[in-house]
Amino acid sequence: MLKSSLKLFKIAGIEVRLDFSWFIIFAIFAYYFGFSYFPAIFPDINAGYLAIITIITVILFFFSVLLHELSHSLVAKSRGIPVNKISLWIFGGIAEIEKEPENPVSEFTMAIVGPGASFCLAIIFGLVWFFTRNFSYVSEPAAYLAQINVVLGVFNLLPGYPLDGGRVLRSIVWKVTGNLRRATFIASTAGRVFGFTLIAIGIVFLFTQNFLNGLWLALIGWFLQSAAYTGYRQTMIEIIIKDKKVRDIINEEIVTF
Repeated sequence: MLKSSLKLFKIAGIEVRLDFSWFIIFAIFAYYFGFSYFPAIFPDINAGYLAIITIITVILFFFSVLLHELSHSLVAKSRGIPVNKISLWIFGGIAEIEKEPENPVSEFTMAIVGPGASFCLAIIFGLVWFFTRNFSYVSEPAAYLAQINVVLGVFNLLPGYPLDGGRVLRSIVWKVTGNLRRATFIASTAGRVFGFTLIAIGIVFLFTQNFLNGLWLALIGWFLQSAAYTGYRQTMIEIIIKDKKVRDIINEEIVTF
């Protein structure tokens, strides 16, 4: 996953790419909006308007995901941390930030700005809904986008690494203890517990509720627990390499002439 992708454009020097798995989620959302959600709201809408509203809504949804990731990336760059690219894929978006923040304040700022961007978009779409209430073809998609951005912001604030809330938790523990290793362990453990919880709920849904919702929850849970474990290992490797370099410098013999 994320090996095969299309380059879309650059924003502030950051490459934005589209993973081929994105087309799967695009098709799912297009089907949901085009054959379920909007037809229920607009039973007499003609096919042309339905197609236009569906496409615009799906595009604006993924724009919301992109802006969420872009906010992380721009703050990282402002802190001197290189950002390789942003990839849109089946589970949303990923900002490939080259290295860990140098301090807990940078970590906290980089993490919290993502949900902040989502909540700002929720307010903007909410205002669009408010001022276009008499034009339902605009107000209804705006209302949905406002709600989904609130959900996106709240979900990402859950305290499980690598979610933004998990990074906020890590920054707080890091600040209190001064130990990045311990902070990462606590945050990633919370992330794995949350991931396994989603998998369990998804399995229950598979057999008792909605099969597709259950499958989706289980997949998200699997991704989160896997990313939490991988993120912890990656951070540990960076810490070990950094410590080794410091020891090499300290132990290096200084020769004077």
